[in-house]
Amino acid sequence: MLIDDRVARRQGPLPVQFARGGNARALRVSALALIAAGALLVASCGGGGGATDSTSVGGLVTATGNTKVLTRLQVSAPATALLVGEHMTATAAGYDQYGAKMPVGAPVWASSAPAAATVDAGGVITATGAGETTISASVDGQQGTASLTVLLAPVARIVLAPSVAPLGLAATQQITATLLDDRGNVLSGRAVSWSSSAPAVASVSANGLITALTEGAAVITATSGGVQSTVPVTITTHFDPVARVVIAPTAGSVSFGHTLQLALTLLDAAGNTLVGRGLVWSVSDPAIARVSATGVVTPLGVGTVQVTATSEGKSATVAVTVRADVVVSILNPDSTTVSGDTLYVAALAKSALPVDGAVALVGQHEEPLVRTRIGALGGLEAWVAHIVIRDLYWGPNAVTVIITDTNGGTGVTTVPFTYDPQGVKGGIIPPRKDKELVPAVKKRVP
Repeated sequence: MLIDDRVARRQGPLPVQFARGGNARALRVSALALIAAGALLVASCGGGGGATDSTSVGGLVTATGNTKVLTRLQVSAPATALLVGEHMTATAAGYDQYGAKMPVGAPVWASSAPAAATVDAGGVITATGAGETTISASVDGQQGTASLTVLLAPVARIVLAPSVAPLGLAATQQITATLLDDRGNVLSGRAVSWSSSAPAVASVSANGLITALTEGAAVITATSGGVQSTVPVTITTHFDPVARVVIAPTAGSVSFGHTLQLALTLLDAAGNTLVGRGLVWSVSDPAIARVSATGVVTPLGVGTVQVTATSEGKSATVAVTVRADVVVSILNPDSTTVSGDTLYVAALAKSALPVDGAVALVGQHEEPLVRTRIGALGGLEAWVAHIVIRDLYWGPNAVTVIITDTNGGTGVTTVPFTYDPQGVKGGIIPPRKDKELVPAVKKRVP
């Protein structure tokens, strides 16, 4: 600010006139005061670091002199639960001592349980195994965290290959099972059990090797995670023309969310079983169900559909009714040990009708479940709740999930788990039953 030389040379005060209420009032301002005010204004507007704040008071800018300090770091992620194999990116935001957002440097990321999920230097989280972990970010001595639960993706479908050609006596055939989730991703590390509907005709080993033992027919079944897939196998030495087609059962029903395996037998004029013939399956209403090349009926709607098998001009038909039942599967807990004061319950529902409500029963608790979507892509609809279980006895417990559709159809599933808090506050030691038969007293763990 420049002061006119004529004002600086002027001796005595400078009169400034203000009009108020019609009466003139003189305010005498000295040249020295103006020079001091100008110096203060220059000092306020110039110099100083970028780490100070400033405010305007009465037209003059005054520096507060307070430096912004990082006092809080907040970690955010797109989801609180992931399925094994999924990825998502977490971010960290810094806040100063006034609660205002401020820029921060690159955080140092870490996971408390890499066996459940890992995080790289860019905040990309990878779900590696079922469990829980805490994702943390650190900047300049400040740390922010976010909790993450990793769940096993449920098995949605099992694909068996190859289809079994006619087998002669003592012949073998290896079958491979491929497990898929709802989005068609291949699942690994899951146990698969094998069984034969007629072990005396065809046996199957623990790894899917079929051995032909005697003439006849059998259905080989692979099971994993409550989901089944089947392949028919026939051992025969007859190759006469097809005279009759037989489907078993002669009528069937299946709940929405399950499948029904139809067994097919081709017979010659003498009643001998035939194999290796061309075969076509079809349904009368594709909106209600579909049928695979091996006779597996999958419901798509509610109602009754006619399923037909045709071979060499001969055919057979059975009626299959699709029921509007609710099928419930529990993702978490998974027959495991639960530590901590809170139980995370996550369940899936398959229903032909909209779901009307869902509850979880744990001990004396009856907690409603909330519909949400889990996974980084949000593609899996689930029913979830966090239930405080500090009042449970240590040891074996169970959670039951009940889901009801709009027509009153109900699905129920129960999964056992073991409650072992291990040092946290909560849990009740089971009452002792000693020789003196002292009355049982609930004792809360300190």
